[in-house]
Amino acid sequence: MTEFKQVPIEKLEPDSARGYRKDNPKITPTFVESIKTGLLQSLLVRPLEEGKYGIIHGVRRFMAVKRYTEMESLPCVVLHDIEDKEVLPLWFRLNEGERDLPKETVEEVIRRSFHKFRKPNVRRGKSKRG
Repeated sequence: MTEFKQVPIEKLEPDSARGYRKDNPKITPTFVESIKTGLLQSLLVRPLEEGKYGIIHGVRRFMAVKRYTEMESLPCVVLHDIEDKEVLPLWFRLNEGERDLPKETVEEVIRRSFHKFRKPNVRRGKSKRG
């Protein structure tokens, strides 16, 4: 199920399943000015525990609004039926054309997600086939 709703800023946070580093958003003065005139695109979020919402797409917009405006809520598209393992592929698909997406961010997301979702009993090395 998907729904559109205004979500209070205090209920939003970067989704941990996508591996976002909270201390490293790339927010330029030009980006801040565009945010102050109003958001053009809704955030893509999913429900978390305790009434919170994890931001899958739109973390920079969220951080800019939180730091530089007095907005109290943001327009969000809420995806209710998305699992942790589906978040990262969706995030990559949505950011596929982003030219300003730092290489380090992509590498960090891949590294963190690999460690989070890998199966601990998978053995590396020779195949059992012979």
